[in-house]
Amino acid sequence: MEINKNHTFYKMLLAIAVPIAIQSFFSTSLNIVDSLMVGGLQEEALAAVGLANQYYYFFILIVFGICSGSATFTAQFWGNKDIKNIKRILGVVLLSCGIISIIFALGAMIMPNYIMSIFIKDSKTIELGSAFLRIISVSYIITSISFAYSASCRSIGETKAIMKASTLSLLCNTILNYILIYGKFGMPAMGVSGSALATVIARIVELILILRFVYKNKTPLNANLQELLNISKEFVIKFYRTTLPVIFNEALWSLGIIIYSIAYGRISIEAVAAIQICNAVQNLFMIVAKSISTASAVMIGNRIGENDNESVRVYVRNFSKLSISLGIITGILMALLSPAFVNLYNIKPEVKLETIRTLYVICMYLSVKFFNITMVVGFFRSGGDTTFACFLDAGTVWLIGIPLAFLSVLVFKLPLHWVVALLSLEEVVKSLIGARRIKSYIWMRNVIQDMG
Repeated sequence: MEINKNHTFYKMLLAIAVPIAIQSFFSTSLNIVDSLMVGGLQEEALAAVGLANQYYYFFILIVFGICSGSATFTAQFWGNKDIKNIKRILGVVLLSCGIISIIFALGAMIMPNYIMSIFIKDSKTIELGSAFLRIISVSYIITSISFAYSASCRSIGETKAIMKASTLSLLCNTILNYILIYGKFGMPAMGVSGSALATVIARIVELILILRFVYKNKTPLNANLQELLNISKEFVIKFYRTTLPVIFNEALWSLGIIIYSIAYGRISIEAVAAIQICNAVQNLFMIVAKSISTASAVMIGNRIGENDNESVRVYVRNFSKLSISLGIITGILMALLSPAFVNLYNIKPEVKLETIRTLYVICMYLSVKFFNITMVVGFFRSGGDTTFACFLDAGTVWLIGIPLAFLSVLVFKLPLHWVVALLSLEEVVKSLIGARRIKSYIWMRNVIQDMG
């Protein structure tokens, strides 16, 4: 019986995780190519785009919070084969993400200089980043719609089409970056503004491809306007009772990461450039963790929706062991390849050395990060235990990571790699507290029983 369950487990895992991994690989690889192209201009350009993207990062993680919270419901409704309520959930998500994206887009259009000045005081970097923000703000509402449909597709196991759409859009982004940044094929050289315009066009392409798949293939998300808006006040309240902690979680966590960037900016502009490279490389290796956590959220959410608690316990044990093991293997691989990645960038030798040292520190914590993302996204959120997940995920950043970051920068004047080593201790604390919660299984509950 256990063998059959494990066979089913790995079969479902591969079906969900592999397309997500392929999509993420292309996404992250092409983002690295993008950063290489921007970095080919100057270090200020690389820092400007990296810091401007912190604002986008804050926005997209709020959107991700809404979509991630909705995935709890969609996965459980799909386990119960309730198509009507899946469409209603999608309607709530589209409205919510639309409002958030309009607010952030207006901020980026109206006061980009103020936003950039929060992160750094260098006037040239602020000027470049502001130009980038004004253009890319147009893509915010488009991106939020894509996110809503993509998250819903993944929750019902439709991952291949999302993979194809994202991959084609990112290829488009990379090609346009080359043309618009450097002025190829008769186009003017637009620098960082060209990078922003390329992103806007690529996001439009992605949305068109996703909507084409959803509606042409008559998927369960093939909802008309009436079905999307068939929502009551009570339905929305029940939705946000579970989802609001996820939104707060992502908002507080991402704000914490932005504050980390402010701390890095107090070290030097070289430290900012180094951390942007570290983030690009780390994201490439975090593909595995994101794929595992997404697969665990879908699979565990489906089983909870079916009230199959025995399978949930099997899945939790398997995903816990898998995330830690893959984290160790990935960390070793990342350490071996980090120097080669860093050498691709056109930066000063001393910046290269500090970037490699920082990447080695990140490698040390990778298995803990793998476990934590699977725990928070795959277990607690899919089980509806979103309030605890919020306190755990955001709380450790704010109570441990941020104080250690500023102490190490402002008081002890430590170099970047030591700053990252100290603030990353919050990941260790998070894993220790979360592991006890996992074993209790009090996080596992069916959130769709009273949705109606």
